Amino acid sequence: MKLKLPDDLKKYTVFTVLKRVIPCIVLLALISVLLCFFGERIFPADNIAFRGMLYAFALALPFVITGVPLKLFDSSWQGKITAVDIKDRWGFTNEAIPRVYGKINVNLTVEKSNGDITFVEINERTYTKFLHYRVSENRKNEHFLDKYKVGDRIFHLYGTKHVVILKDGNEGPVICAVCRRENDIQNDTCCDCGHTIVKSGFIR
Repeated sequence: MKLKLPDDLKKYTVFTVLKRVIPCIVLLALISVLLCFFGERIFPADNIAFRGMLYAFALALPFVITGVPLKLFDSSWQGKITAVDIKDRWGFTNEAIPRVYGKINVNLTVEKSNGDITFVEINERTYTKFLHYRVSENRKNEHFLDKYKVGDRIFHLYGTKHVVILKDGNEGPVICAVCRRENDIQNDTCCDCGHTIVKSGFIR
């Protein structure tokens, strides 16, 4: 099954690539010029091998700062959840009077459309009131079991750090793949960033 991205999301991914590649090229060119004309002053080392190592370190900085090429290995993909593992984590707020809060780690095993298996970790946070309700009603993790179910299709957009559930029918709400704003399932575009909301209908 192939995922056909809307034009605005294609442009978003291209812009995300350019935001990393262009600064990397500019920084690399700037550092190269500085080393070419002022290298001996910047690194006044008599040992040629040591100076070469310093040059190499300086030339590697643009790649470290911008995340190129590692960040470019990301891609947009869709897949099906094959396993869900939910674990509770507990902590305290950094307030004058600390309050207990719950942190839920959702670990998903996903089979991509090309047959590859990938693992996705999602951190969800519950606040004290909701946490107390869940424990008192003995509904541990029920909300998240409903939210992430085996068989659901999920989508990851290049350049973002999250995945969203591909909703179909009249289920809702649906999360924007760009800004993670919660939208009504009937919305075609995000009410916050204006990008197209990805739903199951985009799978071809």
